[in-house]
Amino acid sequence: MISIYFNPRHVRRWFTALNRIERKALTERMVMQRKCANGYKLKLIEKLMRGGYALEYNYPRYSKRYSDWKYRTLRRGGYAAGGYWSLTKTLVNSLRVFRIGDEGYHAGIMPGARAPGASWFGTRIGQGRPKLVDMYARVNEFGSRAAKVPARPVFGPTTWDYANSDWLEEGRRSLRRIKNAWR
Repeated sequence: MISIYFNPRHVRRWFTALNRIERKALTERMVMQRKCANGYKLKLIEKLMRGGYALEYNYPRYSKRYSDWKYRTLRRGGYAAGGYWSLTKTLVNSLRVFRIGDEGYHAGIMPGARAPGASWFGTRIGQGRPKLVDMYARVNEFGSRAAKVPARPVFGPTTWDYANSDWLEEGRRSLRRIKNAWR
């Protein structure tokens, strides 16, 4: 017959350590999601400020008329005239990290954010009707057949870039923190 004896002190220590790991894993679930949402938001801002994936994906050029209007109007408004996604930096400023119930966090455009009015027939920012930022982002991301605007995606490619590099690294850090809870 085989007998196994456990030292009661060691058993208590093991159960205490297991409880600590369980608590840490539950906390890390939310902490990691918040960190990933913030990291994605920062990567997205970087891509938007640097012109997105224009060179990598060879985005089609603007029409001459729109390009001239955008350059002239943004310059007069005091903004740097550049980038496919640049509309007075309103898109970048409307990016937020949201809590989604008990499920976690999400990075995206603040609902209801509006860009200043803009019109090809005006000469300054503020003329024309204000546009919803998510509409502007949707047209840039997916294009529009009605307006003959080609897709110039930035959200999708940034998601894949983040998932293939930064997300994995954040997961490793989170696992290390859980592992360090064992004492």
